Amino acid sequence: MKTAAGMLALLFTTLPATALAMVNGRTVPDTYQPAVQRVNIGNGYCTGTFVGPHTMLTAAHCMREAGASGSSGSGSSLKMRVGGIAPSGYRVPKQYGTGGGNNYPLDIAVVEFPHDSRAFATADISTKAPSVGDRVEIVGYGLARHDDGSSGGVRRAGTNVIKMHDMGQLLVQWNAGEEPARASPLPGDSGGPLFNGDGELVGTVNEGSGAGMRSGGHTQYMGAFVDVNDPEIKKFLRDSVQALGGSAPSLYRGAPGGKVNTPASAAGTPVR
Repeated sequence: MKTAAGMLALLFTTLPATALAMVNGRTVPDTYQPAVQRVNIGNGYCTGTFVGPHTMLTAAHCMREAGASGSSGSGSSLKMRVGGIAPSGYRVPKQYGTGGGNNYPLDIAVVEFPHDSRAFATADISTKAPSVGDRVEIVGYGLARHDDGSSGGVRRAGTNVIKMHDMGQLLVQWNAGEEPARASPLPGDSGGPLFNGDGELVGTVNEGSGAGMRSGGHTQYMGAFVDVNDPEIKKFLRDSVQALGGSAPSLYRGAPGGKVNTPASAAGTPVR
């Protein structure tokens, strides 16, 4: 069986990193999956998901585009805003961007926002990864067409099924013209969520996603997601939330002792 990295290399050429829109996504209101937010980065954007009132998950490559250097730091110098709010700190896996290897399974970041700012609606993180064939949903602000750079910036949602779970990644796929039409992320969706059938977060869009042409001339779309239940990633998320003083109670379901990290202050009213 081909590895996830091998399939990605075989099936398509990756599109530009910042701004992975969504093919076959339907437009949805802000009240649909309200934990999902547009992440403005300079003149571009990514997508993020709040797992605590001030704690957001997005892609590590989006943090690099925002000016982040190193595996952690203050948010004050980042070219990043969510709802007009600048982050207070961030963390990315220390191994991300090192060694010249496959960084896709590590393309995730935890971003913390000031606790005296707006509190965002939150999504729960699932305690287990989906199985091959399971129905999943993608939500994001990316392009609607891979060849139309003006088609992004609109909140969309769409469904697909898990095609492969390998090497810390979850993969979905759709070939243009096939029925039923299925959603796949494009530039602008980077860092955005993959939800299971219960509306729980199981993955985040990494920079392995994109579209290309098969030899038959049909456009093929591939969505690649960091598996948030991979043991290495789950440890990174827990350690990062604690280090940043954030809150993500669903991260600790099933953890030894059932520890829940709750910040001293979580001012503001969640947006529903």
